[in-house]
Amino acid sequence: MSNAVKIANGTFAEATHEYKNTAGLVVPSVTQVLESVGLTDLDGIPLDTLERKRALGDAVHYATAILDNCKFFDGPELDWETVHEDAVPYILAYENFQRAGLFEPEEVEHGGVHTVNGMEFGYTRDRVGKMNGIKYRVLLEIKCSYREEPAWKYQLAAYELTVPKEKNEYVARVSVQLKPDTTFKCFTYEKPRDRDRFLWALGLTYVKIEEGLDWRK
Repeated sequence: MSNAVKIANGTFAEATHEYKNTAGLVVPSVTQVLESVGLTDLDGIPLDTLERKRALGDAVHYATAILDNCKFFDGPELDWETVHEDAVPYILAYENFQRAGLFEPEEVEHGGVHTVNGMEFGYTRDRVGKMNGIKYRVLLEIKCSYREEPAWKYQLAAYELTVPKEKNEYVARVSVQLKPDTTFKCFTYEKPRDRDRFLWALGLTYVKIEEGLDWRK
């Protein structure tokens, strides 16, 4: 437990990407739920490639969080000497995104364990805040993939369920794809059915858990 940090309603271990509830029981993460039902298909991808992509994503999320905490919340500056060269163009892409004045966060990298319909899942929201051109609060997800993936819309729908809201408040869902040429592209998701489909996936994952079937890839 020494490597685990406290989050809302539980703990998170960075080394294993493992979420636990307040009782110390492991709960599936949003990513694991989507993998469990095949909405994210990693089969056939070499393990070293997956680990490299995971490390890249972690590095980019870590660095961009420092950038936003510095700019908006008076946090320390990013030490570029500590940034791996593979991550640099993606971080520059995020700087370009922010330099365009597109997004102002109210929170950065917020993690927790959420319960819906009696089922718990772990999550980490990248950003919640205001985005230029969108009148609603925005849930923003940062991506480094070379193309848009089908699971993004369901991942964001899951995170949107965890955002505290005023009565009947609408929260927009946006992914920003950071590219290795330092450019970026935004994707907006609006279909309410995306939430239903995540909940179906969550329900099926819990069927596997209750039946003692393998739910972790």
